[in-house]
Amino acid sequence: MEKEEAHHLLALHSGRMGAFVEGYRFALRYKMGKREELRRGFEEVIACLRVLEEEFHRPVLPRPLLADLNELLLGGILAMNKEGAAPEAAVFTMVLAETITALLEKNPRPFEAYERYPENYDNQLS
Repeated sequence: MEKEEAHHLLALHSGRMGAFVEGYRFALRYKMGKREELRRGFEEVIACLRVLEEEFHRPVLPRPLLADLNELLLGGILAMNKEGAAPEAAVFTMVLAETITALLEKNPRPFEAYERYPENYDNQLS
């Protein structure tokens, strides 16, 4: 995946790309019980962040990227507090927040929360 595609996919997943009918944030809002759709969207968001990792080393983040990250986190926070939400909504939101923070702090292992979430949250995901 190239950077341009990663930016485009993040915009799609955040709901910033016109019609709000697909993507991770859409799944968080309207398909809370569809665990595989949530997982697929979450995995794609993380893949995009991996491609864009060096953007977090710049002195200023591009505004569209910041807007997408904000929308993804807000969507997760709202979803995890909804009745009937899949446990993945809370876990993925916490992992995404930890990953974004690690990227912003230039942590040498920014994707550690993602790499360890199956073992760290196994009691919530089983």
